[in-house]
Amino acid sequence: MDNSESKLIAECLIGDRLAWDVFIDKYTRLVYKYIRHTFSVKSFPLSHEDSAQELFQDIFLSLMKDNCRKLRSFTGVKGCKFATWLRTVVINATLDYMRKNRVLVSLDLENEENQPLRDILPDVSPDAVQWFSKKEHAAQLQQCIENLELEEKFFLELHIEHGWNAQRMMEYLNLSRSAVDVRKSRIVSKLRECFKKKGFI
Repeated sequence: MDNSESKLIAECLIGDRLAWDVFIDKYTRLVYKYIRHTFSVKSFPLSHEDSAQELFQDIFLSLMKDNCRKLRSFTGVKGCKFATWLRTVVINATLDYMRKNRVLVSLDLENEENQPLRDILPDVSPDAVQWFSKKEHAAQLQQCIENLELEEKFFLELHIEHGWNAQRMMEYLNLSRSAVDVRKSRIVSKLRECFKKKGFI
C-alpha cells in the first residue's frame, strides 16, 4: 500500500469527512465492478441498478460501522493490497445479498410460446431407489461444499459450474497464477478429505 493510500485510510479511521468523500470517490468504480460481475456470474435475477446501488451503499456503510471496525481489520499483511482486500469484501457482501434475496422461479412460468416450464423441462427422473440414493449422496456432497469458506465456494462455482480457466480466474480475482493454483489445490484437498470421511473415496 503506497503512502497516499495509507494516509487516506488513516484519515478515514479518525472520521475525517473529506477523506471519506475522497475514499468513496476513489473506490466507487471497483465496488460497482465487482458487484455487477458477481451478479452476472450468478445470473442474479435482481441485478438491476437499484440492487447494485443498494448493495453499494450497504458496503460503504459496513466499512464505517462501529467506529470503522471492518476497515480497521485491513492490515496489509503479506503484501496484501488494499484493493485486493476490498474486492474480497465486496464479493462476500454481494454473495450474502444474493442469498438473502434469492428468487425462486415457478414451474408455471411461461416462455414466449406460452408453454409452462413444467412442460418444457425434460423428464429424466430415475426410479425411486435410484432417486433416494442419488438424493442422499448429493445432500452429503453438498454438505462438504457448504463447509468451505464463502470465497472458496465462489471460486469453485466460477471454475466448475461456469468453466472458467486459470487465466480468466486470474484476471477476475486479481490473483497470480500460483495463487489460483494454490487456492484450487486447497479447495480440492478440503473436499477430498470431507468426501473420504463420508465414505465416497
